[in-house]
Amino acid sequence: MAIIQRGGRRPQQETSQPAHPLQPQASQPHRAKSVKSRMCLLVVALLVALWLNAAASTSSLAQDLLRWQDSSTSDDDDEDSAGSDGQSNLMEADAHVGQHDRELCIELIRNATQPYLDKGKVPTMMSRQRRRNVRDMMMDLVTRQDPIIPGDWVETGTWKGGASLLAAIVQREALRTPACGNVAKRTIWLADSFEGLPGIAAQENRKIGGYEKAMDPPGSYLIEGGVETVKATFRKHGFATDGTGDVPIRFLPGWFQDTLPDAPIDDIAILRLDGDLYASTLQALFALYRRVRVGGIVIIDDYGHWPQCKKAIDEFFVDANITLHGIDYTGRWFRKEDVHIRVPPTWNTDMISIDPRITEAWKVLAGWHQQTTKQFVGHVGANRYQTYRYAEAMRHVIQRKRRNQSRASRNGIMQESTITSETNTKTADASSMSQAVHVHVCETGFNGGHSAMLFLSFHNPSNNNIDSIHGADSSANQSHNDNIHVHVHYHGWDLGKVGSSRPTAERMTQKFGADYFHVVWGDSKRTLPNVHGNEPDDATAGMMHGKTCDIVIIDGEHKAEGVRNDLRWLLQVSRPGTVVFGDDCAPYHRQVPASKKMLMAWNEVAENGVGSGGADDIHEKRMMMVSVANYRNPQLPSPGFVEAVVVDGETGHYQLGL
Repeated sequence: MAIIQRGGRRPQQETSQPAHPLQPQASQPHRAKSVKSRMCLLVVALLVALWLNAAASTSSLAQDLLRWQDSSTSDDDDEDSAGSDGQSNLMEADAHVGQHDRELCIELIRNATQPYLDKGKVPTMMSRQRRRNVRDMMMDLVTRQDPIIPGDWVETGTWKGGASLLAAIVQREALRTPACGNVAKRTIWLADSFEGLPGIAAQENRKIGGYEKAMDPPGSYLIEGGVETVKATFRKHGFATDGTGDVPIRFLPGWFQDTLPDAPIDDIAILRLDGDLYASTLQALFALYRRVRVGGIVIIDDYGHWPQCKKAIDEFFVDANITLHGIDYTGRWFRKEDVHIRVPPTWNTDMISIDPRITEAWKVLAGWHQQTTKQFVGHVGANRYQTYRYAEAMRHVIQRKRRNQSRASRNGIMQESTITSETNTKTADASSMSQAVHVHVCETGFNGGHSAMLFLSFHNPSNNNIDSIHGADSSANQSHNDNIHVHVHYHGWDLGKVGSSRPTAERMTQKFGADYFHVVWGDSKRTLPNVHGNEPDDATAGMMHGKTCDIVIIDGEHKAEGVRNDLRWLLQVSRPGTVVFGDDCAPYHRQVPASKKMLMAWNEVAENGVGSGGADDIHEKRMMMVSVANYRNPQLPSPGFVEAVVVDGETGHYQLGL
């Protein structure tokens, strides 16, 4: 097996032993702790407990013993007929009260799933080694207790669904096995066109030269019956295919560039890449790798078979310091150990799609600059990938708020964002208000207004006003979230010393109104301490008035103390789930003078959190964020950017996706 070190930090290593998250036991002629011996130990423990008159413990242990006996004597052939009915729910409840014994749990799952490794048991072209890898990776995930890695199984390129079916079977066995203890519920996601390879397959043979193998033609691997055939296979094995049940199964039919960026997937624990193509592999990575939790697993099916896939992996992870473990001649896997994300070499090409509404909004902004003083220091538009990521974060915030509103509506609860009419929305009718979503963007460093205009391009307060930025004839009007009433509130802090800043802000105030656009001028060390805006007559007030930031951009003073100050105060008006970006904080070959120190300050806040700065600051509840991505590329005209998510201070929970 070849362990391939990416990033140049350690030399390439060679080993002939397979790498598994679970330590193999095959070299032992007899297992010291067999099922029979463990049964004897449990019986002895039961007798000792009775002798000690530990009634409560005895009762619990006896129940575990009976459940264990039941699961250990079950027939493997019953696997295909087991469904997600009341019996499954009872088994899941039993698993939650069982005593966790990881070694016993692994042994029982391995025995129950072993028949599915045989050829023909699941519909797949994977070798036995790759089938076993899927089983072992999923088994390692579901049996972990400390730490538990949150997230779902996601497969991009699933063909007939064999790998995902095997993962679902492992998850179901864990839920039904009392020895596995409290097993987290995870969704199984299958993303595929279900129409074969896309048309770009033919282009890759011409555009990406130097390959020994020609890519299979468009339409290859077409399944008769499409996604319905795959769903039928899952139902045959007892799984519901409508996203319900003990093991929810969800399908994402369509081309990756259309389905993955806004897929309603939260965190990912295992990401399996099987898209074959260069473009398909990169599309999956750009959309989903950020959502893989640190400690999660990435499996690559085609690294050794398709040079197109290998090229995509090598480019994306050029500086991520990953270790690829061999599965067979083509399969590889690695564990995500850091948050470095390679901004793609194609960062400035059409491969990264920018919403046309944003480009139209920037044309308006350019016209304003021509009429005033065209002077600003760089802007987000110079980094196409950063533009893409800002817009993606905005779409996801809107989708998440809409989803939360729908859930609240089903529960008969009226959310504040639905029933509260912010200024200038009182005239909206009841139908409009029921669909309203309010998003608050907080940025230090307004500069020339490019970031502000990007976020305000989503501003769509009513169906009769979607031309508020571009004019009634704009072709961009049919873009994102047209059926949702989106109210974007931009809150900015800036020194106001760059030539275009104040004139541009005046034009934006005229265009959007003071209730949707407001900039506080002055040094943020002086103005941000009053970010709550509790004194409306104070010129330095942030006008938040109890509102919280949904997206935060740190792009003010490019020094360590500036980053610390801005994070300290803006995190005070954030909420769990707020997305935080730090511009110019990801030094690579190019950097601003203090970018390394800026990154150190960012990491300090991520590690220690922030308080309000009062006299009892050390004793108060602190706002915490977790750094989730470090975007960089040596070809960027800036040092790149970093991203974090605000953590729930009580539970420590955060989510990376939808």
